[in-house]
Amino acid sequence: MLPAVKTSVPYKIPEDFAFIAGVSQMPFVVSINAKVPIKSMAELIAYAKANPGKMNFGSAGVGSAPHMGIALISVAAGIDRVHVQVAGLGPTTNALIAGTVDLALVTPPLIKPHVDSGAVRVVAVTGKTRHPLLPDVPTLQETGLNVTTIVSYGLSAPTGTPGPVLAKLRKVMTEMIEDKAVVERLRVIGYESDHLIGDAYRDFIVKNLDQWRAVAKAANIRSDN
Repeated sequence: MLPAVKTSVPYKIPEDFAFIAGVSQMPFVVSINAKVPIKSMAELIAYAKANPGKMNFGSAGVGSAPHMGIALISVAAGIDRVHVQVAGLGPTTNALIAGTVDLALVTPPLIKPHVDSGAVRVVAVTGKTRHPLLPDVPTLQETGLNVTTIVSYGLSAPTGTPGPVLAKLRKVMTEMIEDKAVVERLRVIGYESDHLIGDAYRDFIVKNLDQWRAVAKAANIRSDN
């Protein structure tokens, strides 16, 4: 059993928010230092099981999206992992290249130059479909793990924001999300546009939160929220 780690945030979801719109989303890529002798998710899982507690991973801290994503994968695959806290995705990528950490979840645009240079190897994409920047990299589901994790970007306001203000914001966001130029620009930089407005965006966030609470419990990550 891994020791418990604890995380908390100074707000409650969904009570403290008025949800306006989801804007875009992006998966992570399971990325490995090139010197680690692993070339697939199957090899990663086999290595981790044969060497419990030896493989480490970097993330921006307890409860961050990469930390929870690795926890999700670890629970699904039945493997241990050693967490190394790093100060964000950029420093995590640097640590991965340097070999300070063996494994990390990094976004496709950030990791692709280092894949091209041979400094990093990638073995899976965490979204439901392959990513256009890395079309040869399979999804986790294609490798046999029935899990996905994405980073979702959206707009919310504090609970109590006047109704007319929320309505105006939702209207403007709908127009923006449906703008073909915006959709294309997001695609070029590696994002998928989102089309969740108001209650649909709220329902997505609540469902996601329920999933992560279950993962936190299974991975022995304690949360106050």
